[in-house]
Amino acid sequence: MSFKSTILIVDDELFMSKTLEGLLTSPDYILAVATNGEEALAKASELTPDLILLDVMMPIMDGFEVCRRLRTDPVLSDVPVIMVTALDDRESRLRGIEVGADDFVSKPIDPVELQARVRTITKLNRYRRLMAERARFERITELAPDGIVIVDAEGIVQFANPALLKMLGASEPADILKKSMLSFVTPDQTETCLACLKPLDAGNTSFVARLETVFVRMEGRWTSSEVQSLNPPFAPVTYKSVGGEPFPVELTAGYCEWDNKPTMQIIVRDITERKWAEESIKTAYASLKELNEDLRHSRDIFRILFDGLDDGLALLDGDGLVLTVNQAMSRLLGSNVDDLMYEPWPEICTLTSPPFPGQIVLDTLTDGVSRRGRERYTNPNGQTHDLDMQTFPLIGREQAIEKVIVHIVYTRERLLGS
Repeated sequence: MSFKSTILIVDDELFMSKTLEGLLTSPDYILAVATNGEEALAKASELTPDLILLDVMMPIMDGFEVCRRLRTDPVLSDVPVIMVTALDDRESRLRGIEVGADDFVSKPIDPVELQARVRTITKLNRYRRLMAERARFERITELAPDGIVIVDAEGIVQFANPALLKMLGASEPADILKKSMLSFVTPDQTETCLACLKPLDAGNTSFVARLETVFVRMEGRWTSSEVQSLNPPFAPVTYKSVGGEPFPVELTAGYCEWDNKPTMQIIVRDITERKWAEESIKTAYASLKELNEDLRHSRDIFRILFDGLDDGLALLDGDGLVLTVNQAMSRLLGSNVDDLMYEPWPEICTLTSPPFPGQIVLDTLTDGVSRRGRERYTNPNGQTHDLDMQTFPLIGREQAIEKVIVHIVYTRERLLGS
């Protein structure tokens, strides 16, 4: 891809600015014009041009002052300036050098000289900017925790940062540079990685691809006798493992330019720990699911035993509300199980006539002390029973009563049965 250099022409004379525009009209240049010093500074700040052609003799703010201000601007201080002047004396050129001019062109303009100077300076400035940008890029990637790799349209590695070298177990950049990206991918993931390069081969500059694949460390790099370069760039080849450790990675790939060529920048993140965590979560979920099934099964068995007992059983919360009762307890209280659920124990005792003797339960709810007592109770049908009653409080961490188990036995029936 060819770059276009932006050139800012600064001259207060319309004829001269048009002349310069005519001499420099080219597919390689983008031309902009300013007619005075203030406008020149504003447009330079807006465009950050690759070159400024600056007339010296201008009213209000001359070219020397414009150049001086450009050199004090952190963004514009490195922009090359060619001063266009009718002054041919030594003092004027020295003053121009002092304020930061890079070169001079004398009026009347020599078209060939002007074009040669502009061409040379724009190329040098473009190269300087590219090198500065690359240095900044390399510094940023040097500190990045994730691996960063740049590959060309054939999948050949052009750049790799230190994090990727460490990730792959490479001792130096030469171990990775100019090698096929596929040589660091397990064979079963070849097609997945090839899919990343297809948009680049098709000239799509806006795509962003994200995928998970598997890399292998250098000591166990997958090798082949030949990496074929076809269209699409790679054809699957036969690889064999020479040992080493495969590890899962997440790739984020997008278009970029490197050395004026279309390339792909790929961010490589080692997701080994994430995969371990995911597997641990899956294993824990499976164990919890199995445990839940076991608990449900145990609960079903408990419910069968609970409801099948001849003894009355009830579970109350710390406030005396009934959480569950079995069938024997509901018969003893002369009610249905559903009618007793979440009812206060004192009110349940008053539902029967005469009242059910449940005072020891109330005492336990008050002081949290386990009790045992025997009561004689005549139910609403006129049947008299001796009841052996026990309470078992469940005390929480803060010594508060969380639940109370109530156990009632028909003592006479138990003795007769024995």
